[in-house]
Amino acid sequence: MNIQTERLELVALTPTQLEWWLNDCHRLECELNCLYRAEPMEGLFRRIAAGQLAAAERDPGTMSGTASGF
Repeated sequence: MNIQTERLELVALTPTQLEWWLNDCHRLECELNCLYRAEPMEGLFRRIAAGQLAAAERDPGTMSGTASGF
């Protein structure tokens, strides 16, 4: 699922893509053909994303993607 506006595209990430976002942003940029120009993934925001990845890994059938501001 993708949602687009004039200045923003929201992309539902797969669990694999979410792992790349956390640990290999360059690979995710290549996969989605985009550039990540937001703040670094750190602190509370990183913990939230890591929690979503953990949830997706525990039960992949209930989570087809995680929305991100990519």
